[in-house]
Amino acid sequence: MNLALFDFDGTITTEDTFTKFIFSVLDKKSLLLGRVKLFPYLIGYKVGIVKGTTIRQKIVKVGLAGRSFKDLSIQARDFSVNYIDTVIRENAKTRIKEHLKNGDKVIIVSASLDIYLKDWCSRNGLELICAELEVRDGLLTGKYLRGDCSGKAKADKVNDYCDLSQFNKIYAYGDTLEDRELLDLADKKFYRWSEVDSI
Repeated sequence: MNLALFDFDGTITTEDTFTKFIFSVLDKKSLLLGRVKLFPYLIGYKVGIVKGTTIRQKIVKVGLAGRSFKDLSIQARDFSVNYIDTVIRENAKTRIKEHLKNGDKVIIVSASLDIYLKDWCSRNGLELICAELEVRDGLLTGKYLRGDCSGKAKADKVNDYCDLSQFNKIYAYGDTLEDRELLDLADKKFYRWSEVDSI
């Protein structure tokens, strides 16, 4: 059996679903307040001194802490059903189907959130490794349950999830430098849908 590892945002999709989801579940007042609180981090991200993983975690803390997990799950399912399929790249859809048809194990490995990705993956017969939201007493804490899922963490989580030695060949697909360690796990690496030796 072969293994296929896919980054999600930008690789499978044409848009950043993380940001789109956050904007879809917050009202205007919350968005405005969030922008004020996150302004220094957003500027830092724009000029390259704040990492994507930091800004995502700050957004989750500011935007989602204290929210009802049950209510947000309903919104997330709606987001998954009505939005995600509209931004899936046709070549990604085709490649995923090819891997599944060949009997390969296909895992989405993403820094985006489990609350909406798990529904999409379940509907498409895919396994998922991603950022998991922490819940206590039915409310989101604004933290990740098991840390971020980008850069080295992607590779670490894949290694924790499955024994790579059991696969005949490993394929990996990514589109940013945050996917470098994920691609390094693979025999065949695809960066922005072109096969590469490394990035």
